[in-house]
Amino acid sequence: MTKSQESINDPSLGVVVLNWNGKSDTLACLSSLFQCTYRHFYVYVVDNASSDGSVEAIREQFGDKHNLTVLESGGNLGFSGGNNVGMKQAVADGMRYVMLLNNDTEVDAAFLEPLVNTMESDSGVGVVTSKIYFAKPSNKLWFFGGFMDRNTGLGGPVGGQVEDVGQFNHLVECDYATGCALLTSAELIKKIGVLDDDYFYLCEDADFCFRVSDAGYRVVAVPESIVWHKVTASLAGGEESPFRLYFRARNQMMLVAKNKKDFRLIKHGLGLFGYHMVYLARRVAKGMPWRGTYYYIWGLWDFLLGRKGNISQRRSN
Repeated sequence: MTKSQESINDPSLGVVVLNWNGKSDTLACLSSLFQCTYRHFYVYVVDNASSDGSVEAIREQFGDKHNLTVLESGGNLGFSGGNNVGMKQAVADGMRYVMLLNNDTEVDAAFLEPLVNTMESDSGVGVVTSKIYFAKPSNKLWFFGGFMDRNTGLGGPVGGQVEDVGQFNHLVECDYATGCALLTSAELIKKIGVLDDDYFYLCEDADFCFRVSDAGYRVVAVPESIVWHKVTASLAGGEESPFRLYFRARNQMMLVAKNKKDFRLIKHGLGLFGYHMVYLARRVAKGMPWRGTYYYIWGLWDFLLGRKGNISQRRSN
């Protein structure tokens, strides 16, 4: 099939895999992805100016794949900007559906069909996500949809950190899907736009899903679609990476400011800052690394100053 060909029972789907110096993870992800049984899917690998030989390795190992396109962004555009390159290309190529898939994942061979079937069978669904397990142990849930309060930006995953014994073997309507495994339609992307580049990294997926909801569509987690996630493998330090802590603090505030109706910093922001101060106090009490605490405070400060995008661009924003 060419990209312009499509059957009613096999709609075209573009899977966007973002890479930034994650060669081994990305190669493993692609090896898994190319075992998929869905017939009409294309893979768009977007490389954010990696220096580890990722692009060369991908082309050497998978250069014979007719359904692979490697896009070089020319710089580190972050999670939002890099994925947007792939999303826009997939839409331009006529894909009916577009999926974001983290490069530090591996997938069940039949994980795409349940997602597409859910979208095809219910016109009210705008985003679907998979049942995502930790890579190790492989039966422990990491994410099965997420809940979040727009007024505070606080929330978390459905079924996070629990062993799956069948209690989530049903569709779950949720507030947002993680960008780790998020599928939507090209039609909806044209309507509401791609990810918001202002976030750079973190919260852009929740923001996208809020826009999906505002457009009148639902977000659904599909249990038959299985993904395994290595979790924050792309950042040194994982959950305690200073950069992750910076973006977590700043972008959580940005998310609320953008999506809460009639947001006022004095009226609503002070309560949120109170939550962050309690979190920081707990970090200090537990003896957590000071560098991470500093970056967290830095993120809150940059929110107040209206700084957006990459942390390295802070002085020019």
